[in-house]
Amino acid sequence: MPGLQQNTGMPQSASDKAQRIVARRFRYADRHPLNSRDRELVEGMRGVALEAVEIMLQMDMEAYQLDRPILGALPRSGGPLRGQYTPESFVQGRFHLAPMPGVLARLDAYSRKHSDSTDELADIIRYDMVLTLALLRLVNSPLYAGGRGEAPIGSVRAAVGIVGGRQLAGLAFAAGQMGSRLNVPAELSMTEFWRHSLMVAGLARSLAKRAGFEDPERYFTAGLLHDMGRLLLVERLGHAIAGVYGEASAQDIPFHVAETRALGFDHGAVGAAALQAWGVDARLVKAVREHHSQDMASDSPEYAAVVGVADFMARALGYVYWTDEHVLPPANGAWRMLGIPLGDIADVARDGYAEMERALFLFAAEGRTNRHAA
Repeated sequence: MPGLQQNTGMPQSASDKAQRIVARRFRYADRHPLNSRDRELVEGMRGVALEAVEIMLQMDMEAYQLDRPILGALPRSGGPLRGQYTPESFVQGRFHLAPMPGVLARLDAYSRKHSDSTDELADIIRYDMVLTLALLRLVNSPLYAGGRGEAPIGSVRAAVGIVGGRQLAGLAFAAGQMGSRLNVPAELSMTEFWRHSLMVAGLARSLAKRAGFEDPERYFTAGLLHDMGRLLLVERLGHAIAGVYGEASAQDIPFHVAETRALGFDHGAVGAAALQAWGVDARLVKAVREHHSQDMASDSPEYAAVVGVADFMARALGYVYWTDEHVLPPANGAWRMLGIPLGDIADVARDGYAEMERALFLFAAEGRTNRHAA
């Protein structure tokens, strides 16, 4: 884990392997010019990532695959897509997004205990994207928000307090059972997707707390939901969007760049369109829409800044998915806006690991199959 002392007696072969693994992750960042402040962040995060990889290799030299397949890992080119869709078109109709493995079993166990602990229930729901979305849609609907006259609810903990534990447990379990398994091409690992989302959520919460922003749980939610648009693209387009991702892998470009070339917009726009249609907090909408661009001139720029930096850090630590391995440095002064000392990033990474381990402990079935990211 970052922050531990390196073993200077580690075999050179392990050190070399760690250097090559981290260099592969940072190849996109190294090809693009950065201002001095962002370059400082990139180099600091490179050091944290290198230390984490070296420690893992000391315990298990096979912990990481050095040469993950790129060419041929995904199907290529699913046909022409540009001009056929808008972000809003992906929001129409019903979705069949399944909860993370282990969630329904945990909810069932909670119900059998006859517990009234809203904190325990929130700890189950907050780690799952599907149930978080269902809950936020519910509490911001006219049924609950009609007479409240307040800002939209943007965190699971706040939402649980409004609905109540016993009623919510039943609603969440029902919502989870309604979701069928997402029709994901076999090449797209949902385990990788969930782990990336959870790590970004944990890092976002830590960054928001250290930056002194109000209600860090909202930033956790923003981090958890930041890539939800990618699930909607897969749900609607299936192998066609997988082909776009295959082309991106073959050309060694980030997936969101390939999405924009193929569709005219990326997964952030799709996720934001869904959240906006469902009445979710506008700050979360903005964070999802701009987590790659981070427009610091608009309202509430801190949400996109936090999620953008968290996504960068998660990628640097190896929490990537579907061969989209590029470390994407924050844009437009997002890191500077947070005002966090560079020396704190190892502690932020540690917080992210701790949140991940907490989630894996809660969902033991998922935890038993966990490996550190490659």
